[in-house]
Amino acid sequence: MASVSDSPSLRRRELLRSLRRTRTMFARIGDHARSVKVELGIQMLLDQRVSDRMIELLEQGAAVAARDAVAASGA
Repeated sequence: MASVSDSPSLRRRELLRSLRRTRTMFARIGDHARSVKVELGIQMLLDQRVSDRMIELLEQGAAVAARDAVAASGA
């Protein structure tokens, strides 16, 4: 039986929340270039035709971006 986190719609929602938080962090510290890159990821995710592989790549990129945003904000 698949876990709840394996649900494609739940996976997308969790990733979307993560990307939005990261975009906000970059915007607050003034890193507009990264903020725009994360926004592009958000737009790709909102496109319902995004493949599972692309979602995996977005998840990996989101994890790196979140780590960088936290490090840059000094939190």
